[in-house]
Amino acid sequence: MKDINFCDHLMILHHQGVLFWPEMKLAVVSDLHLEKGSYYAELGQFVPPHDTYQTLLQLKSILDFGAIHKVVLLGDSFHDNDGYDRMSRQERDMLNYLCNKYELIWIIGNHDNDFALDGVKFCDEITIEDVVFRHEHQNLATNEISGHYHPKAYLKLQGKKVTRPCFIHDDKKLIMPAFGAFTGGLNHNDPVIQAIFTNEYYLGLLGQKTLYYFKGSDIT
Repeated sequence: MKDINFCDHLMILHHQGVLFWPEMKLAVVSDLHLEKGSYYAELGQFVPPHDTYQTLLQLKSILDFGAIHKVVLLGDSFHDNDGYDRMSRQERDMLNYLCNKYELIWIIGNHDNDFALDGVKFCDEITIEDVVFRHEHQNLATNEISGHYHPKAYLKLQGKKVTRPCFIHDDKKLIMPAFGAFTGGLNHNDPVIQAIFTNEYYLGLLGQKTLYYFKGSDIT
């Protein structure tokens, strides 16, 4: 984990892709893409059908260890609007557990923009203190935490080059990594991401047991 000062607030980057804001007793997670496996299965592209259970179980285990009251789901929580209907009973029970234990703030993403769930607050964006939470970055001079791009970066470990999902942030913008088990990613050097960060930015690469933290200019 890594403590950072973001917009004059202490926030914590967890090595498994969750952001914690201790002062607000808040956790943020982005791009779960639940039921992506079953979506592709219906198109005739078989992938292991366990992504939803794996993703929710991992999220539950991380949140259980924090003093958290609120959870912001930062968009694309389902891979499509019909994903909830394809969930198993066990998976629905796990999602209901999260909905009942925490105040869940469900940001609408581009994949699941027509989905709704009773008892859960859905919105396009929300502002907490002076930070705006939305699914996709907008070209505004605001303090902003977003997702959508599934950022990744390359890191040399034991002589091998590996690709890892990552947080990207500067002093005003922070892009979350995708949390879903079957999500791909966009390299931090892509022009789309580079256009968001005009100042020095930092990367928090996700690892099995630790977060690797670098200046963006130090990673190719």
